[in-house]
Amino acid sequence: MSLWDGHLPDGSWIRMGTFHSRRTYSHILMGVPDQQDIRRVLDHTPTWARRLCGDPVLMLSPVIVEYPYPRVPSFLCCGKFRGPPKDPTECFSYLTIVWFQDKSPMQGLQLELTDSDWWTSAIDACD
Repeated sequence: MSLWDGHLPDGSWIRMGTFHSRRTYSHILMGVPDQQDIRRVLDHTPTWARRLCGDPVLMLSPVIVEYPYPRVPSFLCCGKFRGPPKDPTECFSYLTIVWFQDKSPMQGLQLELTDSDWWTSAIDACD
């Protein structure tokens, strides 16, 4: 069973088997995030994703939201995906993908991949 099925722009299928999310700024108790908070989130996110889903990790660059104050989107998401192998002698390829989105993942995933994101970062394997 997969949690999410999708396609790359080239039509190749990918499936997510593991998913984690959290509020991006859950560590801030009062006030709004500043540049240091943004940098801290961006620096620590790959380690968080690696610990939950494993290597390799691809972090998609977040869009900085400027209004009402500069910040990355409200939700941090990561998933472990499987797709077709790059090498036809292998069974599949896999990749942990990290992305940010403004709406809650309960309202749907806002994940946009390019072919090059997958084919340059995923690793082939067989069970």
